[in-house]
Amino acid sequence: MHPVVLAHGFFGFAEIVGIQYFKGVEDHLKNRFSGLRVVTTEVAPNDLVEDRAAQLWSQIERIGEKVHIVAHSMGGLDSRFMISPHGLDKSERVASLTTIATPHWGSPIADYILERYDQVSSEEVDRFAEKLSRLDRKARKIIKILKGTGEVWRYLLEFSRLGDGGLNHLKTSYLREFNQTYGDAPGVSYFSYGGVSGPGEKDPLPAHIFIPWALVLLSDIARAGGRNDGMVAVESAKWGHYKGEIPADHFKQVGHDLTGLGWLRKLLPWLHWFDHLEFFEQVVAELRDSENS
Repeated sequence: MHPVVLAHGFFGFAEIVGIQYFKGVEDHLKNRFSGLRVVTTEVAPNDLVEDRAAQLWSQIERIGEKVHIVAHSMGGLDSRFMISPHGLDKSERVASLTTIATPHWGSPIADYILERYDQVSSEEVDRFAEKLSRLDRKARKIIKILKGTGEVWRYLLEFSRLGDGGLNHLKTSYLREFNQTYGDAPGVSYFSYGGVSGPGEKDPLPAHIFIPWALVLLSDIARAGGRNDGMVAVESAKWGHYKGEIPADHFKQVGHDLTGLGWLRKLLPWLHWFDHLEFFEQVVAELRDSENS
């Protein structure tokens, strides 16, 4: 089977202070599929799509053979740009792209944040950046205790340039133009999944993402609003061959339960909670079968 490449989303990472973005996925897939090569990639958390795509390609190029890309959230946009004939045109190395909760048609959350970010003066942004710098000096002794803390700090500093970073490429207006410009590559199979969470759904929504969930639910922007996973609408996640909904919020999809109910999942396993490892295993099994069909 072709190697599987995992591509993370906006403000994502491969691993930081022992936390994996795709929690346990790489090891699980290697254990389930004998001889399978799995590569977890890492791109800058807050760069623009074209820059992230170039970083993604530099890692795929080293693999030296065709790959299946499985991308979460913004990672799907990076991958599409990399593959597209009008982007980096690297489709010769890609057998398929599977996107999970990728905002192919944009995010009302990005629209909302950037509309308000533009109202903040440059002086306020500078003061915020300066506060972060001072905190770095004051907290250095504490931060040194943590493994890989330099990476954590660089990661957090990306928030100070939110207005000119990758969030701009999650806007609904940008994605409409993106979809018209960067068409799919012939010879590459495109698959997609959407996620659903919240009131009325099987998956409980973490309380702290209720507001973004509501923003997306109530949005009347075509293909960007409605039922969603707390971040990305089901309609926005559809691209290529749509494989259906998964009952998980945007974070549980890659193994991070932010509801605080993890203990309940262990106590009541018969309720069939969403298992992200089982989901990724299913995705890869179907990709393997497609190679043999």
